[in-house]
Formats: sequence, C-alpha cells, structure tokens
Amino acid sequence: MPRIWSLLPRFIAGVLFAAFFASGLALAETLTVVSFNVESDRDTDPAKVADDIARISSSASVDLFGLAEVQNETDAGIFQKAAGRDSGRFRYLLAKHGNEDRLAILYNYDALEFLDVSELERFPGSRKALVGRFRHKAAGLEFLFIVNHFNRGDIERRRRQASLIRDWVLDQPLPAVLVGDYNFDFDPKTGRGNSAFEIFVAKSGLDWLQPQCVAAGSCPATGTQCDSRYNSISDFVFIADKRRGWPGVSDILLQRADYCERERNGYADHRPVLGLIDIR
Repeated sequence: MPRIWSLLPRFIAGVLFAAFFASGLALAETLTVVSFNVESDRDTDPAKVADDIARISSSASVDLFGLAEVQNETDAGIFQKAAGRDSGRFRYLLAKHGNEDRLAILYNYDALEFLDVSELERFPGSRKALVGRFRHKAAGLEFLFIVNHFNRGDIERRRRQASLIRDWVLDQPLPAVLVGDYNFDFDPKTGRGNSAFEIFVAKSGLDWLQPQCVAAGSCPATGTQCDSRYNSISDFVFIADKRRGWPGVSDILLQRADYCERERNGYADHRPVLGLIDIR
C-alpha cells in the first residue's frame, strides 16, 4: 500500500482507501495524477513548493502533475527534479503563454510515452490550455492530459472558457484527463459551483472526479486555496473517458491544519488534488 494515506487526515484516508478498493482499482493499472497551483507570487519559494511535490510524488507514485502558475523554465526544472524518484523519472512541458503565470506538465517517462504537446491558442484567456498527448506503456492506451487555469476576474470570459474547452474535449477522439485551477468556486457545503462550473459539467461525457472529502463533509475550511474570500474548491480532476467507464477516486491532499499558515513562509497557497484512475 502506498504511503499516500499519510498525506491525508486519518478519517479521509480511510474513506479514500475504501473507495479505492471498492471501485476495483489495482495499483499497477492506475493512472495517478495531481492538480497543483504552485503560486508564482513573489513570496513563494519554489524550493519549498518542490518539497511538497517530492513528498507527493514518492508517496503516491504520481504519473502526471498538472501545474498552474509556474513562473519560468528554472522553476519548472526545480519541480521536475522534485518529482523524480526511484520508480519514475520526470520531464517537464512548459506552456509558452501566461507570462510569469504559466501552465506546466510533469510526466513520468518511465510509465508514459510522450507523443505531442500543444496549446489551445484560439480560445480566450492569457493562459491557454496545455494539452499533452501520451501513451500509457503498460496499458498501451493513448490519451490526452489537459491543464487549465481559467480566468478569475472576468466572469464572462470564464464562462466562455468553460463552454469552449468542454466542447473541444468532448469532440476529441481520444479519452482525456483534465486538471487545473478552474476558479469554479465549488462550495462543499452547498454542493454548488459558479455559473462556469455549471456550464462545464452540463453535458454528459465529462465527469468530475469529486474529492472524497465532499461526501464526507470534511474538506478544509477554505477548500483548495488559502483565501477566506472564496472558501471553495477551485482545483479539479475531470475525466472524459469516451464511455469506457473508467472508475476513479480523488481527494484534496495536505489537509494539515497549518497548511495555510505555511503559505506565509514560502509555500503554495493552493492545496493539491489527487486523482487515481483505472484506464483499462
């Protein structure tokens, strides 16, 4: 059993453990992904964020990280090095758009064959969706891994991003896993997100891998970010499996009580979200 459960409160770890095995998932056949906004602000120390990435990677045997707010190539390299472990060597793919607030993919090239990368430049927003195409070596399956960071300040732009990206993904011939900071403001207490969230999940075929803490009623008070203005989940894992019926589970990692206090000392201001997906 991986040491991932140490990244979660004991109760939530038990819930995720039960859901993991009830779904029939097997570790060797699971694609493990992490969505993490690593915060590119001046008060963030990439080396400290990298410490969290290293701990997650080794504990959960992560295959793919989707990162938001990567400042530059130097930071991408730091995060790539942190993700590496005995059972997986990593490379990074860094978006061209976004200035000092860019998207990145870290992928385990021992488990995955890299095929292609692109950005959806025709869609609105300064941070274009970063689309990686991979083949899972063990499963022999080709799939897309898509990282997004939707607009925060412009509601209408965020709604357009949700509609256009959703329709593009559903129109692709390959299955896809989507991660990122969507700024959907999903409130675990009310079970509702903002209008962009409702647009994004309005059509069948694109499903949210909802964190176990939502059903358990035990998500962190501020959700996935350290900002009391929102108190919501902004970071997500979605699946568009082309009706393959991929089972999966997810949860919010690093739910330690002092997590947001650490942000003042150079750590990221978002909690990462883990997804475990059976892609057979």
